[in-house]
Amino acid sequence: MSVIENYNEILNSVKEVSKQANHHVDILAVSKTQCVEKMTELALNNVKMFGESKVQEAVPKIEYLSSKYNDLEFHFIGKVQTNKLKKIVEYFSLIHSVDRLDVLPLIDKYAHELNKKQNILIQINIAYEMQKNGIDPVLLDDIIKSALDYKNITLKGLMFMPPYEEDVTKNIPYFKQAAALFYKYKNDTFNNMYYLEEEKRGFDAEDDLVVPGRYEININENEEKEITFICSLNEEIENKNVKEIITNEIFRLRKLFKKSKLLDDKCDEKMIQQYLISADNFIAYRKSTKLHTILAGFPWFLDWGRDSLISFEGLLLIPHRYDIAKEIILTFINNIRFGLVPNGF
Repeated sequence: MSVIENYNEILNSVKEVSKQANHHVDILAVSKTQCVEKMTELALNNVKMFGESKVQEAVPKIEYLSSKYNDLEFHFIGKVQTNKLKKIVEYFSLIHSVDRLDVLPLIDKYAHELNKKQNILIQINIAYEMQKNGIDPVLLDDIIKSALDYKNITLKGLMFMPPYEEDVTKNIPYFKQAAALFYKYKNDTFNNMYYLEEEKRGFDAEDDLVVPGRYEININENEEKEITFICSLNEEIENKNVKEIITNEIFRLRKLFKKSKLLDDKCDEKMIQQYLISADNFIAYRKSTKLHTILAGFPWFLDWGRDSLISFEGLLLIPHRYDIAKEIILTFINNIRFGLVPNGF
């Protein structure tokens, strides 16, 4: 079997499994100890990524192939040695095997000198094997926080190698553990949050949870200032009167409390107010129908007939919001299909 036939056989197997799992998987052709002729054969057949572990062996091959093809990526998959780091940063787009703090400032320094952002993976020793490199998973906090502080380093993820097993299913727990660590730290940064439920629904699963900003306001000694922030989907917020917005909302809530007829001397007033505010958060006005509706749950569900009717009494009838209750009943009546209340609009 030729090298490209072997590659395509692996590629097809991975494609089949990744399709079933609804995950995109890239294959890295590990070319360490292999001749440049085999790498050329792969490059001619649209293979773009190669992995090398020895700098001295890799550099001539990278220089030759880069002179022939301008769209190849070379990844360093060997043990990171400080005396080889400058060459590693110069020749490789991704370093798979960062496993200690002391190499980070050097990677940042050499990347800065080359005016590049160096992509790295942190290698973890998931099964605590003595013969393998990789950081202890319990020490990930420090190295991840440190890597994120360097301007010329981009942390792309984690790398691990499970123990060799004839029965590959025995390694499933290690993959699950590594995935849990990846999502824990990926989501901990608030950027490119990964939502597993969104992925299951076939939607784009990555999104930023928050975009941080910094605001500086000068306040003189003994000076008083009132500071307000507006969050709005309406881009024209310059003319918004914040005091008026807050005053109107307080007035609206007071009317809501009074209308509920739930507040009296015998009740826990604060608890009832919190209940009414929480219930109110699930009620929304839909401009297209000019009627109110119930949101089944944040952040993924809108109207959901079953859930709306289950919550109908607690959200609307007990607080005496009969006018809105009527609107929601009309919404469902107008959208009945085959005699059933719809579970979505």
